Amino acid sequence: MRRSPLIALLLAAPLAGALTGAPAASAADPAATKPAATKPAATKPAATGAVVAQITQAEAVMNKAYATNDLKTYFGFYADDLQDMLQDGGRTSLASYRSDWTKMIEAGGHVDKFAYSDMKVQVSPAGDAAVVSYQADVKVTNPDGKPGDTGLFYETDVWFRRGGVWKLVESEYTKAGK
Repeated sequence: MRRSPLIALLLAAPLAGALTGAPAASAADPAATKPAATKPAATKPAATGAVVAQITQAEAVMNKAYATNDLKTYFGFYADDLQDMLQDGGRTSLASYRSDWTKMIEAGGHVDKFAYSDMKVQVSPAGDAAVVSYQADVKVTNPDGKPGDTGLFYETDVWFRRGGVWKLVESEYTKAGK
């Protein structure tokens, strides 16, 4: 399982004026053809380091819960509005993913191995969002005893800080080599 929202964030930028009530630029408006002279907000290095540490810790606890089939802890990291991009090209919500994965585990399926490496964390300029990517070595056994997800996968997770709490809002999980 897993996810991806970066394009949605990029596509949402032009809507910001509409949402804030700012007038829309027109082709006749000379200012519309010039880039805005703004300097991007910088995140202080100490703040960035703190966010990287928080997200790295959250990923470690969440992935340990996944690896040990601890569903309560595992699903506690996800935002209610999660979008999960699956390796088969599908998309799922938190409710659907929780239901499907819980049924699989309760029927006797389990994660045998989940080891990740090469983790990279990028922090937003405001320090309220982070993108994490890594490679995972996975072995899952389905309830019928046959192999489930097994092999190397790439995962990308997007975290938002909401109400002072980091929540996973989007994830993409793709088989390596695809």
